[in-house]
Amino acid sequence: SYQMRSYPLLGLIYSKLIRAFFCYFENLISSSFLFSI
Repeated sequence: SYQMRSYPLLGLIYSKLIRAFFCYFENLISSSFLFSI
C-alpha cells in the first residue's frame, strides 16, 4: 500500500520533469533555428 500511496507524487515529479525537459528542448530547437537563419 505504500507504493500505491507514493505513486501520485512520483507521477507529479515525472510530469514536471517531462514538462521542463520539453520546454528546454523547444527553446534549444528554436534558438538553433534562429541562429541557422
